[in-house]
Amino acid sequence: LVRYEVVRKDGSEVKGYFPDRDQNWPRLMYHRHFMMTEHLNGFLESGDQELADKHSASYANHLNRVHRGKEVRLFLVRHQLPSPDEVVKGMKLDDPSLYREKPLGTFQAL
Repeated sequence: LVRYEVVRKDGSEVKGYFPDRDQNWPRLMYHRHFMMTEHLNGFLESGDQELADKHSASYANHLNRVHRGKEVRLFLVRHQLPSPDEVVKGMKLDDPSLYREKPLGTFQAL
């Protein structure tokens, strides 16, 4: 997932993430947004920081336009898998401790 925080020109904030099943509908739109985050993660995993930065800036520019923002903060959210021992002990797959965030940057509106 990509989590975002948009600071609007009036000082208010909009927070969200993509893909978002409630916002990205029909299912094809959800899948497209999911693939955007997967590509970004792939660039980071392969060490292509320049391409990851360009994609992050592109997402931030779009969010600034849509939300009339002056600044966007982006975070890559990765879901870790529980160990077999954790599952045996009853850990749920959506346990909050299984999510890790990596800051992608703060982007000013163009």
